[in-house]
Amino acid sequence: MPTYPAHVTKQLAFDVVILKGHKGLKVQRVQEWLSLQDCPTPIDGDFGDATEKCVKDFQQSNGMSATGAVNKGTWGALTEPLHNALSPIELPAGSSIAEAMLRVAKQHLAQHPAEIGGENRGPWVRIYMGGNQGKEWPWCAGFISFVMKQACMVLERSIPIPGSLLV
Repeated sequence: MPTYPAHVTKQLAFDVVILKGHKGLKVQRVQEWLSLQDCPTPIDGDFGDATEKCVKDFQQSNGMSATGAVNKGTWGALTEPLHNALSPIELPAGSSIAEAMLRVAKQHLAQHPAEIGGENRGPWVRIYMGGNQGKEWPWCAGFISFVMKQACMVLERSIPIPGSLLV
């Protein structure tokens, strides 16, 4: 996999088992991915009964032991859509930036990137917006800029224009 900026790797990082009773940003990230994976739970950073039930349901529906704790395997399954979107693509020799961008964009769209937790919020928005989120960060331009950067990484070329995070 190509080397992505810190704000991207931060969204995929896993360093500790997350379980009932935990609070904070790591729990919020789990809740976002659960909700994006059709296991909706409040995104409040508090790992209570509802989040534990969602984790167990997700684990069971993905053939894992339903422990209710988010270990590295569960985290990997939760974030699999993002891993898939960031996976290297194969391109025919001599492909143009436009062809590469189209392939990368289709790869992202196949994973159904969406907001979660409010307007312009969630892991997909943070990926596309340099780690930022919120009403002041509409992510449409950021998506295109990210796709262009990823396509240029695949082609091992410089980005032809700087891109934009704001409209």
